Amino acid sequence: MSTVHGPQLTFFLGDEEYGVPLARVVEIAPDEGLTRVPGAPELLLGVVEVRGVPVAVVDLSRKFGVAPREGSAHRSLIVVESEIAGPETLVAIATDQISRVIEPVPEDVEPVPALSSGIRVEFLRGMVKSERGFVLLLDLELVLSATEQEAVSGALAPRVAEAATAPRAPRAFRDAELGKATSDGARRFVIVRTGGLRCGVDAAWVQEVTPAGGVTSVPGAPASFHGLHNLRGAVVPVLDLASVMGQPAFSPRERSAFLVLDPPGATSRGVAALAVEAVMGMVEIGKGEIDELPGFASQAHADLVEGAALSLGEPMLILDLPALFAR
Repeated sequence: MSTVHGPQLTFFLGDEEYGVPLARVVEIAPDEGLTRVPGAPELLLGVVEVRGVPVAVVDLSRKFGVAPREGSAHRSLIVVESEIAGPETLVAIATDQISRVIEPVPEDVEPVPALSSGIRVEFLRGMVKSERGFVLLLDLELVLSATEQEAVSGALAPRVAEAATAPRAPRAFRDAELGKATSDGARRFVIVRTGGLRCGVDAAWVQEVTPAGGVTSVPGAPASFHGLHNLRGAVVPVLDLASVMGQPAFSPRERSAFLVLDPPGATSRGVAALAVEAVMGMVEIGKGEIDELPGFASQAHADLVEGAALSLGEPMLILDLPALFAR
């Protein structure tokens, strides 16, 4: 079992929760625009373009013999850096649902018993106990066989040549914290949908993403206060982002989530969470790619928005989190 370092991004395949190193995650994207590859092995779903870069999409549930999760019609792709057939390559893992970010300490990581999973033990770096069971930590270099790696390389080769002059590839999180600004001033945002709005939440504030759970209402609290949530023994206040933004109140759905936030550099303020209908992905936005809102935009909530930007071809409001929490 290899040593596990740093935060892990977890996701579901079927009913099992898996984790990959957050430092290896380049982007989270919707499962759209897939191009099939004739004659490819079953686990290679096809190729997608991520910011002008061709990326192979692998379905590990087929390799592991895991049944798709019920109701997982809208899957997400986790684009990771992995050494495929020698060189470092971007690969997208098809997931049934993005789960959360965890940061296990080395003593929390246990070896995987040989008969506890249908996955061969050498594919895993260990497992971490959670309130939901266990999170299985994948070894990105060993999860694909040599033959499968060759198939992925073969599917990408002609498209890599075509993309040689394409725009720059997404910047990875290697040796960086979630949301840390890149050297060119770009920022990373978690894309959420709530109350008919598509918003970007500065990833530097995001401590954890967890499925929406039960809350305790507080009598007399404003409508924008969703309630108090028990996050592994810690009481976290949950804000209804839709209500804050003047939209219909949050109504929990299958893909609803709480974004647990902690202001960068905060020392005394505790964490809080935003209730959102769905987490759509993650994107990097350049410093000059955020535009001001048009002058006719409503001023009632315009002070809660930094501006607007395009993400995955669609407009997105960039939330001003300090202003939101100040209100």
